[in-house]
Amino acid sequence: MSTKRVATLALALGGALTMSGCGTQADIAATVNGTVISESAARTAAEQIRQNYPEEAAQFGTGDAVGILINAPFVLDALAASGRPVSEESARAQLKLVDDPSPETITLVRYENAVGQLQEGGQELIDGILEKLRSAKITVNPRYGTFDAQQVQIVPAAPNWIASGANAAG
Repeated sequence: MSTKRVATLALALGGALTMSGCGTQADIAATVNGTVISESAARTAAEQIRQNYPEEAAQFGTGDAVGILINAPFVLDALAASGRPVSEESARAQLKLVDDPSPETITLVRYENAVGQLQEGGQELIDGILEKLRSAKITVNPRYGTFDAQQVQIVPAAPNWIASGANAAG
């Protein structure tokens, strides 16, 4: 075997070992109180939402799915506790164009259904959800930004080569 082929093989194996060693971390889109939202699950959910709602959700992306998947457990649990559960069956029934929706896709539809019920629950219900989100340990893959607990949303991170307004030369 030539030296060039040995070097190429060594690089390929080294790359494969490196990727397999961090493969589980590379698939993390976010964590919420230790629960992982995987990149692949969020991507699949976004694809299935676009498939089922081609006009309404044409621009719905993986980052959008990640944001909702962070919020969904807090909203769905609060509604269930207040006697307004949002069923998986109703979400599945809405996914007419998706043969086998992922659990995350079902969660996205349940969340969308739940948002309409939040007003009915009153400000106390909403404030309780916001408080739980603010006190949760939420980390987000930097490709999507960072979770701002005060705003209770993912905010895009400015690349370190872009100066902030206060530091920009003027």
